[in-house]
Amino acid sequence: MNPKILIVEDQPLTQQMIGMLLEKLGYDYEVCDDGEQALARLKAGAQEFEIVLLDLFMPKIDGISVLGHIRSNMPHLKVIIITASEDPSYCDTAMSHGAYAYLQKPFSPAKLQILLQELLPAPTFGSTQLS
Repeated sequence: MNPKILIVEDQPLTQQMIGMLLEKLGYDYEVCDDGEQALARLKAGAQEFEIVLLDLFMPKIDGISVLGHIRSNMPHLKVIIITASEDPSYCDTAMSHGAYAYLQKPFSPAKLQILLQELLPAPTFGSTQLS
């Protein structure tokens, strides 16, 4: 079984782009549209996921709040923050709350691939090299 990633992102186009990238690399994934949905999904089965790709600015519950909950209740999960914000203070806040990494949108597929390779076992298919 391939490693599974939870995408928490409120923008459909970004969800699709990340999903297509993960499929190409051979990873399984699920998508949540906001922080509230993500926390409910993780409560139902956090052990199913290896990584959470987490947007910072979302409706209902923001990414920093979700990250805090994950760090307190699901310490095995690795979190990569993805955001369009150019404010470096958000990166500092996310990292101080336990994020593994921070990617500013738009990010290159290769950057995400490198992070995933650092954190996860190789999937059984999808050994594509991205640029």
